[in-house]
Amino acid sequence: MSLVIDTSVYIDRYSKDPTRKNLAKKLFNLAEKLIIYEPRIFIIELLCVLSRKTTNFKSIINKIEEKINIVNEEELFDTARQLAPLVHGRAIDLYFIATTKLTNSILITCDKLQAINAKKAKIQAYYLIKEFSKTTNKIKQLIKHS
Repeated sequence: MSLVIDTSVYIDRYSKDPTRKNLAKKLFNLAEKLIIYEPRIFIIELLCVLSRKTTNFKSIINKIEEKINIVNEEELFDTARQLAPLVHGRAIDLYFIATTKLTNSILITCDKLQAINAKKAKIQAYYLIKEFSKTTNKIKQLIKHS
């Protein structure tokens, strides 16, 4: 099984909040042992946020791009369009939810509303901030069985 990790988790790796930064770092230490999928728009969202936080954003993006698999935009759009009436969520979140559905993955996010909306679409999703132990236990289980 694979993962889709929302931009919010990547951003927390560079957070000034030590608790959130620590959670994200620990998650990625485990998650990097699995396949990670992202929608193409993820790169743009990450660029927008990181370019406000650090001057080193280009090299950070390049390193991340080496470790992820980008999902085809055509397939994503069609899946997001089908899910939109069910989820009623934000468009960007729908792309992550659609990526998760298409790749039969698990969604990990630091966005509570996104996690709630993913579950409406019958997606296995974890709100990292409140479900850290549950999330890491699931990832360890996936690693063990991969």
